[in-house]
Amino acid sequence: GSLSSIANYNSILGNYKEAISLNTEALKIYEKTLGKEHPTYAGSLSSIANYNSILGNYKEAISLNTETLKIYEKTLGKEHPTYALSINSLAELQVHIGNYPMATKLFTQALETAKKSLGPNHSAYATILHNMATCISILGDDRKAITLEKEALSIREKALGKESNAYSVSLHSLAVLNSSTGNYVEAIKYETESLNIIKKTLGKNHKSYSTGSSCLASYYSALGNYEEAIKLDSEALYTIEQTFGKNHPDYANILSNLANDYYYYGNYVEASRLGHEALNIREKVLGTQHPDYAEALSNVSMFNISLGNLAEAKRQIMEASKIFQITFGQESHNYSIMLHKLALCNALQHNFSESIRLEKEVLKIFAKTIGKNHPDYRLALNDLTFYYFNSKDYINTAQQAILTTEECNKIVFSTFTDLTSHERTLFWNKYSNWYNYYLPMFSYYISEPELSVATYNGALLAKELLLNADREMSQLILESNDKAFIQEYRDLQFNKTILYKMLQKPKKEHITDIDSIHRIVRKQEKELITKSKVYGDYTRNLQITWKEVQKKLNKEDIAIEFLAFPAGKDSIIYAALILRPETTSPKMIPLFERKQLSNINKKDFYTTPTLSQLIWKPLEKELKGIKNVYFAPAGQLHNIAIEHLPSSDSTFIAEQINFYRLSSTRQLVMIKDKSHIKEAVLYGGLKYDADTTALVVENKKYTDIPRDLNIQHTFYPDSLNLRDGAKYLPATKIEAEQIKQALENTRLQPALY
Repeated sequence: GSLSSIANYNSILGNYKEAISLNTEALKIYEKTLGKEHPTYAGSLSSIANYNSILGNYKEAISLNTETLKIYEKTLGKEHPTYALSINSLAELQVHIGNYPMATKLFTQALETAKKSLGPNHSAYATILHNMATCISILGDDRKAITLEKEALSIREKALGKESNAYSVSLHSLAVLNSSTGNYVEAIKYETESLNIIKKTLGKNHKSYSTGSSCLASYYSALGNYEEAIKLDSEALYTIEQTFGKNHPDYANILSNLANDYYYYGNYVEASRLGHEALNIREKVLGTQHPDYAEALSNVSMFNISLGNLAEAKRQIMEASKIFQITFGQESHNYSIMLHKLALCNALQHNFSESIRLEKEVLKIFAKTIGKNHPDYRLALNDLTFYYFNSKDYINTAQQAILTTEECNKIVFSTFTDLTSHERTLFWNKYSNWYNYYLPMFSYYISEPELSVATYNGALLAKELLLNADREMSQLILESNDKAFIQEYRDLQFNKTILYKMLQKPKKEHITDIDSIHRIVRKQEKELITKSKVYGDYTRNLQITWKEVQKKLNKEDIAIEFLAFPAGKDSIIYAALILRPETTSPKMIPLFERKQLSNINKKDFYTTPTLSQLIWKPLEKELKGIKNVYFAPAGQLHNIAIEHLPSSDSTFIAEQINFYRLSSTRQLVMIKDKSHIKEAVLYGGLKYDADTTALVVENKKYTDIPRDLNIQHTFYPDSLNLRDGAKYLPATKIEAEQIKQALENTRLQPALY
């Protein structure tokens, strides 16, 4: 009694070795007083088995649990709920050693017994459901596993409440399962809620908190937030080491996760060091036939590929493949990942035909196991596209590029809606190259209308995407007319300003904990995103297509998306994707290489037609009969007034055509009816380096301008002190005065500053 209670208390504190020692003493007493064939003796034996399982001693735990099960069968019978729970414990141990078919059989038996003896609404029945879900997920059926886990969550909520550890366990499992299906945003929500419960009930030093934190790290990593992932995994690893030491499965698991974080962060050397350490621990603790050992081999193989050790990588992939094939079969997700890595190795050795064969097989298995909406499926499509391209099979390249773009669009739009501004930046870093570089490159080499469409739509999405997303969110909130909601948004902007200013100062000058402000800003923004969905989807204007742009063009209009992308080694190509009202698809026209632009003296840009010959001469045929050109620059063209270049020694191109510079031609679709506008504000002849006294004197000149305008003063981090300053431009004052006169003629009331 008392020894068992003290042992249980030690287990709660994480002192599992002490708990085993105390329970072993209690077991000897029970043996003398009650005999071995008694439920109390079996219960103590079960506790020792459980503590051994936690410490990673699975073989010992299985032996003890098997003995326990026999005692319960004799003393209580097979219909007793304790017998059902004992079967469940044995099934859990079979999962740990990788014997999933046996685990599934035992879980099914345990569920049937528990349902009869306890009923389907009992917390013990939910526990077995939860364990069954974990096993089924490992075998590749995540959708069925999610259904089972949601059932377990519902039972636990009713039976135990939302603050119970069991409820947090189900939340954690739902997080893991959602991540397996590629829904990382949902996974973060579940895991965060689970961790909050664990922190309250068990504390941050508990094994469950460390395990959950490491899982949370992997979800952030999947969304591109590698620094946060490294931070979380490092903290979790330290806690596990303090509790269990280094030769423990959980330590190896988190170490392996941390290695992956560093790999995706680009630190391949550190990733390899950590990955090999995790591999060695798993070999010692689990043996060389365990699927977790194979997973460690798989991870290390990728590090070797990145470091150029292809021969060693291939050997490790083949070894891991055999283990996964035996454990899960050739149609499993784990086995297909090995095929995916083997395809990459062959591609690096220029064996593209074999890469194509393998990657096509991967896509078939992925479609069955994780579904076509999973990011890994998109990644396989992406790689297959490049294998076709490098083998010069341009027909299949175009088809695969279009499919890949469709899948990328789905992932980007479905994920963006739930991310903060910072998270969007990190997430977009994973996808931006596809839209900005690879799609244009494929269109450059392959003349295919559908590919040109995908490339134009990609340009509409990609250009200033992050800034546009922030603008759309801001506009959605400000147009909601919800005063409290708008104030929350302004509070967020204020806190972001404080955070940015603090980041500019040395750490010793920080007046408060910068991490706490980070957490406040993230929490505020997450709450705003959730509330904003009531008023609409802020990503709606990010999904504008070329057809919508085309509808806005008149007969004498043309839309141009300039592109800059790599095409071969050390070569950056500039091209124009043009769109006219009558065309059936956008058309790509190559312009010049970046080195040609670099060879022109900047002094000659606006004095000779040399640059104009590079940019506008190739478009001469397309510009015939055109009066209005709506264009969005790219690359170095952002910094050149290409609309004001001389077309000859005496004339300028802007004398014949009206040019409208846009951040993206998607702006043509977003132009709203301006008939309700009655006022305008103009700025010209600004003196950027004026001191405070001069500003006060100058400000008194504008007493006729109304002061009750609802103007937001927002701090933007793009500061002139980061550049060379801004010079006074006298011509802007003349232009502003001319615009003021023109606006007055239209009965608008312009204010000139």
